[in-house]
Order: sequence, then C-alpha cells, then structure tokens
Amino acid sequence: MDAGLVEQRYNTVEGSRPFQWGDAPNTGPRLFFADIHADPLLALRDIGVDAPMAREPVGHTDILRLRQGGVGLQVFGVPTNKTWCKDNEDCGEHPNMISALAISALWPPETWFDYEALALHQAHRLANLAADPDNKLVLVRDRPTLDEFCERKLKDPEVIGGLLGLEGAQALTHGAESIGVLRKSGFVLLGLVHFFDNAYGSSQHEGKEHKRGLTDAGEAVIVEAARRGMIIDLAHASKELIRAVIDLRVEGSFPIVVSHTGINPAPDDDACSPARNLKVEDAHLIANTGGLIGPGLWDDALCPIIEEGTAPQDVDDTYARRFADRVDFMIKKEFDARFIALGSDFDGYEQFGFDATGLPLLAPALAERDVPKDAIKVIAGLHVLRFLMDNLPGSAAPSPGPCDHLYDTLARAP
Repeated sequence: MDAGLVEQRYNTVEGSRPFQWGDAPNTGPRLFFADIHADPLLALRDIGVDAPMAREPVGHTDILRLRQGGVGLQVFGVPTNKTWCKDNEDCGEHPNMISALAISALWPPETWFDYEALALHQAHRLANLAADPDNKLVLVRDRPTLDEFCERKLKDPEVIGGLLGLEGAQALTHGAESIGVLRKSGFVLLGLVHFFDNAYGSSQHEGKEHKRGLTDAGEAVIVEAARRGMIIDLAHASKELIRAVIDLRVEGSFPIVVSHTGINPAPDDDACSPARNLKVEDAHLIANTGGLIGPGLWDDALCPIIEEGTAPQDVDDTYARRFADRVDFMIKKEFDARFIALGSDFDGYEQFGFDATGLPLLAPALAERDVPKDAIKVIAGLHVLRFLMDNLPGSAAPSPGPCDHLYDTLARAP
C-alpha cells in the first residue's frame, strides 16, 4: 500500500498546501497553538522534520508543518481501530482499517491484530521522533517534563511539546492492569471509546437506543487512570457515557476533556448533527468540571459541508470562518473561552480546508467575530498550557517556574 496514495485519497486538503505565512491579510503575530488531537502517528510516512514528505506535503501534519503553523503543544492521538463502515455508525463488526495499515507498513506482526501492541508501537514512533534532536520535540508525560518543555520553549520557539492520547480503551487488553503499561510508555490522555462500544463504555456511533453508558470495567479503568494522573477523554462518547463519567467524578478527582468534536448548533438540526457532534448541554457538563472542549476542523465538525464547486482559493478562509462560527456560537451559549480549545483531528482520515500550516488563519477569522485578542490567545493554546500545569502529576518547579514564565510571556505577546 503506497503511503502517498492512501493519504492523498483519505487525508485530503481542499485549499492551499502548504499555506504560506502572510497569504491571509491581517494574520498578525504568530500565536501559540495547542492542538489537543491529531493522528499523524498513523501515517505510513516519516513525519520527522527532515522527512521527504515534509518538503512535499502529504496528509495534514508533520514536525515541520507543526512548526510552520505555530503549534507549541500537540496531543498525538493513538487510535487502534478505525472501521470501514458507512456514515461512522454501527461500526463494531466492520473490518479494521488500522490493521490493514499496520500490515501494509510492515509494522511488527504483533501489532496487526493486538490493540495494545498497536498502541505501544505508535508510542514508540513518537519516542523515536523525540530522540532525534533535529525534531526539537519534548515528550510531555507529567509536570516535570512539562517544565522541561517550557524551559526549552523559552529559549527556542521551534520546540514542540508532544503528548500521547489513547483513542479507545479497547486497547486495554488486560483492563485496568494495562493502564500501567501504557502510562509507562508515556500516555497522558485516556479516551474510553472510539467508533464502537467496547467493554468499558458506549460510543456515540452505535445507534441511538439502549446505551449502557459506563460499565463496571470502565469504572475500574477510570479509577486506575486517575490514580496514575491521567486525563479522561470523552471524545466519541455517548451522552450516557458522558453523564456516567461525570457522576463518577468527585470534585478534582480527575480532569476531563473532549479532545475533538463538533458542536451541534441546534438540538434538532439534522443537517448539522452527525453522530460525532456534541450536544450543547453535554458540552456544558464537561465545561462545568473545568474540562476542555476541542472543536475540530474537519467537514462534519464545521457543517454545513463545503459545497461542491467552491473555488480553491476561497476554501482556506471558509474553513477558518466556520471554525470561528462554532467558537462564536459557543461563547454566545455562555461557554468561557478558557474551556474552548482546538482539536483539529488532522491526519484522522477526514477532509480539511488546510493542513497544519494554515492554523494562522484562525486568528483573523476569530477576530472578525469580535472575539477579544486575549480570548483568541486562550483558545489557540494558552489555557491548554495552564490546564496541563494544573492537572499533570508530579512536582512542579519552584514557583514561578519555567511554565509560569512561558505562560506570562505568551500572555503578554502582541
């Protein structure tokens, strides 16, 4: 299976690639972006800064394009089963595309049909990227490594902090016992479900009736994950699972995010209510815990879908403006900007208007919606940094430490 052909077909970009800084008017100073979900570890290509495809881009992200787009913190999602199923509904019995990718890429045979091995292999890929000093990538797994990232970022703007997020607890082959194995490999976020129900909870994609929410095994997994300082990710979760996890949560016991989602503008808007998109009332439940909501950049998250025939030169701005529309809608629905993040889902086998180099387009689009400059900084990534400072386990550097200095520097930037 040819890497370029697969990604050209499934990780598509409708507008410019790469977007060149200064192509859009009024982009202003570069922002610090934190993207809390993208899937480049699935790519059959090298995503290091010196990789050939970094110079002739395929897909949506690599280390070079993250730098060009101003990404300072990137959560690398680790899915283990993305099924070939129509409309992303009732997916549990369909073939696993990721197994096909692993086989065609000649990943170790143990990864082909073992979810946990597949997750650990992707973690190993990220560790190898971080081991190459040219990539200037710091693996963030706790507060001390976050401080290390902040210290290096203050000295070198090209440094990127990378975190691992598991997408679907089906990879916990041994239940709660697997948490320790994955945590040791650097996983920070634990997504409970992906495109189908598993032993731990119910997915928003598996039909609309008879949701079981959180199972006993799911409760045990969350308790162990919380003990080890992990962040619970409710992307793809059914409303029953969302509410069960929040009911389980004792104040401050574990942080929650929805790393990548759409937001339904109206409960009964069928034209803009695909299964992946979060209801406003459920999003408020997450925000009320102090958690983050990550509106994404793919078509369904920004519905209505881009109409056929849109001129390519117009697509970049159109996608950025529709993202800004979602943020503006959330603010008008009384969401504090601190709880709105960016969850692109780049390289998630979806259609986008631009790749990671186009993230600077978001700032002028948000400004057009009269989102204040300070709020734009918060949404772009500033509060994600604060969220990690407050929630990652381990001892922080003496206050004020490097992350405090980085936060203040970013907050004061023009």
